[in-house]
Amino acid sequence: MLRLFREKLDRLDAGFGIEAMVLTVPAIAPLPARQSPLASIAKMAREKRAAALAAFIDRVDNKLGPGSVRRLQRFPSHVPERAAGAVPVDSSGERDGPALAGACRPSSLRPVRLLVRPEPINVMAPVPDHPPLMFRWQRRRYQVVHAEGPERIASEWWCHDPDLLEADGERMRDYYRVEDSDGRRFWVFRAGSYEAGTSPRWYLHGLFG
Repeated sequence: MLRLFREKLDRLDAGFGIEAMVLTVPAIAPLPARQSPLASIAKMAREKRAAALAAFIDRVDNKLGPGSVRRLQRFPSHVPERAAGAVPVDSSGERDGPALAGACRPSSLRPVRLLVRPEPINVMAPVPDHPPLMFRWQRRRYQVVHAEGPERIASEWWCHDPDLLEADGERMRDYYRVEDSDGRRFWVFRAGSYEAGTSPRWYLHGLFG
């Protein structure tokens, strides 16, 4: 208990003195009893690491505020930027639960680095469903020598997010894994189609390692 108070004592103005202190607990978790003499060495090591991690989370949260320590969690969504996110480490929720074991788990490779938001690129590509032959990103030209795809991904109609990038009102994307002449691999997609004389837009969404 004293350790939890000690983290903020240096910022406390005692004024004319303190008669009582109150510790508020917004979230609690069971603390199972330990019987160290009968536990195996491996179990004792796991418990020790868990206790050290819990103490670290308590210290950081007390210094920087609740929810400062975060972890990655998957979400049941086909849209790449909605499929995972950072949540407070002590938040409840499924981690790789049954909902993620089926249709929402991607069936093809995903890039190591996903951009925060897809960035527009200028592309030279045959029509209607061929991958790009060349594209420009951040004023650099990349010559494509190999491509895989397309993989079609559509936004979920039941949870429309106005902040989700949708090019020209289209909610369907065709993704390609492309490799340039220097061996760099990119994840690009075409938003929209060439139907009715419209011209779709291309975006870069991720980088492979």
